[in-house]
Amino acid sequence: MQRTRQYKPTLRAPARTAVVVASLLTLSACAGQVGGPPLTPAQAQLQQANQRFAATVAEGAVVGAVGGALLGYLAGGARGAAIGAAAGGVVGAATGYAVAHNNLSQTHTEANLQKAIQEANADADAYERSANASSQIAADLRTQMAELNARYAAHTISAAQFQTSIASYRSSADTIRKQLASMQSEGANLRADAGTYRNADLGRQASRIDGARQREAAALQSIEASLSAVPVT
Repeated sequence: MQRTRQYKPTLRAPARTAVVVASLLTLSACAGQVGGPPLTPAQAQLQQANQRFAATVAEGAVVGAVGGALLGYLAGGARGAAIGAAAGGVVGAATGYAVAHNNLSQTHTEANLQKAIQEANADADAYERSANASSQIAADLRTQMAELNARYAAHTISAAQFQTSIASYRSSADTIRKQLASMQSEGANLRADAGTYRNADLGRQASRIDGARQREAAALQSIEASLSAVPVT
């Protein structure tokens, strides 16, 4: 008796590669949200505001990886798909937040211009929230440093315990540094677009981002000064 083979749909190489890359990116994004030291309210606010940019970057990486995998497969089969996915992911991540800017550059329509303004306004809102949170984080750290210094001087905590108590502030400083670089880049793009498209709204958002960047840079300077005074284990 002849057996009937059951049909099992399979993914071709580029699709498999894209799915794997997207899954890894999703897991990577989720990994940073679990565990770690407890956050202050201001640190939680900084993290929440930063999620807008983290999500945009991750989305750009997935799109880039899928496109790169397909192009790579056409050029070199399964191996080319893997290489293309990796390269596409890097490119996608680097340009994720600027999707609206890129669309406007490629097709100058009123709809694309309004979308760019909307995205710029949302970015400026998030950056201003980050600047507010960063200033509060700097103030919280100064208060905590005074308390920890007193306890350390009284020998009620060790240098290692001191370091553990302020570990979350180092993570916040890392987040702020990344945001400052992003602010610098986006502000420059917005100022250029404001001139190219003769649009005052884009210029206003650039000014808002510049103001937030200055406040956040001052907060980072204060945080770094406090962290430099932490006793070494």
